[in-house]
Amino acid sequence: MTSAVFARDVRVIRIAMIQYDLKDLRLFVLVARLRSFRLASERMFMTVSAASVRIRKLEESFKTQLLIRHPREVELTEAGERFFKDAQTVLNQTDNLENHMQRFSGRQDNTVRLFTSYSAITGRLKTDIAQFLLRYPEVRIDFTIMRSKEIIEALLEGTADIGVFGFSDKHVEGLHFVPYFTCKFALLFQTKTVRDQNIGRRISIRQLSDFPLVALSKDTTLQMYLEEHAKQEGVRLNIRARFPNLHSGLASLRALNGAMFVPVDSSVTREIDMTTVELDEPWNQQEIQICLPGGQRHIRNETRQLLTFLSYASHAHADS
Repeated sequence: MTSAVFARDVRVIRIAMIQYDLKDLRLFVLVARLRSFRLASERMFMTVSAASVRIRKLEESFKTQLLIRHPREVELTEAGERFFKDAQTVLNQTDNLENHMQRFSGRQDNTVRLFTSYSAITGRLKTDIAQFLLRYPEVRIDFTIMRSKEIIEALLEGTADIGVFGFSDKHVEGLHFVPYFTCKFALLFQTKTVRDQNIGRRISIRQLSDFPLVALSKDTTLQMYLEEHAKQEGVRLNIRARFPNLHSGLASLRALNGAMFVPVDSSVTREIDMTTVELDEPWNQQEIQICLPGGQRHIRNETRQLLTFLSYASHAHADS
């Protein structure tokens, strides 16, 4: 066989091969699970149009339609269902391959440096992290609780792998934000206090102007958020004591017959002698974001696993 004929045959083989890479597979799996190009493209750090083109090229290479595109969501075809299952298998095997080779090379660092605000860790995050650790026993999580500004600095400096916190500005240069969950706040009272003072199911910030309050430290994101909105309403809160966390303030809360701002899904709301009362304000919702350094060509496998898990957990909570 001449070199010219060999080169021609190689070109024919290359043309016949299906052309796709692991990024295409990860994108397709996300689109299939989230039923949305927009949500999937956010998690893959690409535009919706770029994501659509990649999936279209996949379909063209197979000469098979994988997705049915509707105005607000996508639907898998029969071929798409098969491709989705096989792609998940390939990606799982790839993750295992990376982990195994890192162990042999002695370069493996399975620790994810997670920086979070207090409002995030007292809410849904700690439950989701517990489930993540059960699913990925080889991964370690190093928690650091900080204010939002400090988390942003850590992400930009590279001392944090991923951040979870409440932040309204999603356009910080060098960072990429993904929605996680909405944190709502309530007031925690002793059940006896609610009964004796005829407190209803809802309470406004103005009704708390003279009420003895137990609060978190001034520099926590949760407390800053609440006190800033109280100030905007012209309300001066009667804060009698501040504590580093909610549980440490319970004894003072009981002694004062007072109240304490808490996230609705905080574990302190399950204290047997306590009752939560909804904070009746239009601003009573803080958007908790997942944040990573933007523009990264390669996110470590462990960080990607955590990001993907939290993203899926977010949608599972929203649908339940």
